Formats: sequence, C-alpha cells, structure tokens
Amino acid sequence: MRGRLRQHRRRQAAKGLVAQPALLFGSSRLVLHAMIALAAVVTFVKGYEEPSLTRTYGQQYLDYSRNDPGWWPRLTPWRA
Repeated sequence: MRGRLRQHRRRQAAKGLVAQPALLFGSSRLVLHAMIALAAVVTFVKGYEEPSLTRTYGQQYLDYSRNDPGWWPRLTPWRA
C-alpha cells in the first residue's frame, strides 16, 4: 500500500485517540466530544477523502475499498 492509501489506516488510530479517554474517565462531556469528532471525521472521509482517492487511483482504490471493512479492523488478510 503506497501513498494516500495509508491514510485509511490512520483513521482507525484517530478514533482510538478520542474515544479511549472518554471511556477511561467515564465523562459524558468527553463522550459528547468523541461523538462530535467522529461525526466530523466521517463527514470528511465520505465527502472528500474517498471521492478524492477514487479519482486518484480509480479501479485500484475501488477494489481495495470493496474488500476492506473500512471502519472496522480486518480479521483475515486480503489477497489481492
């Protein structure tokens, strides 16, 4: 995986950075912050990043996104 396709994996790390303190401290304000941050990230990804990757990489990205669970970790390796 090269270039901007690596951004896809960074999203999963960003989710954990916001959600973990909310769960750890049990704060409703942090949970609200995590929900707002997640909504902003999903809006950005669906509205800009995925269409941009599709334009840049075309069929290669469409194949990748069709076989990748996206927001959830992959349990088995993908064989291209």
